[in-house]
Amino acid sequence: VVRVQVLGPLIPQLTATPIITSHDLPSLIAHNPTLAHPILVALLSQPSIETALDVLRRLPPTLPTFDLLGRLLRDSTVITDITTGGRTTVADLVCSEVLGWFLHEAIQWLDTAEEDERAGNISDDRFAQGVQNVRSFQYTFVECVTYPASAALPFLQRSDQAQPR
Repeated sequence: VVRVQVLGPLIPQLTATPIITSHDLPSLIAHNPTLAHPILVALLSQPSIETALDVLRRLPPTLPTFDLLGRLLRDSTVITDITTGGRTTVADLVCSEVLGWFLHEAIQWLDTAEEDERAGNISDDRFAQGVQNVRSFQYTFVECVTYPASAALPFLQRSDQAQPR
């Protein structure tokens, strides 16, 4: 929290220039999704957002990733819609431009992790943990697809409160 408070005023400067690159984002998200959230909101508020969207689509199904996606799906910051040029929210953008692709990539990641586990190439529980994370996130995805993201905000907030921390 202290890092976010200290870095908060600097985020527009950090994202206005290529100080933070697409190569930095996955590591930042994995180690500090709380700090990654305002940085990604700033990146998504810029005219050229495709790189940030691509990074979000390809993240592994880990708890920090789902933490960040949950924050973004509750974010009502108004931004420019990349398709129409009109106004939308970060939540609506992530719901329409990231979630479907992200789940597709997450399933592929799980398939690879399962193959590696069966072949004896890994000895951790990344496959089982990934499956558990995706199943926990399913509710959020269904609500987002069923309702526009802005209408699903109360449901998303309720689902976070119901999950143990």
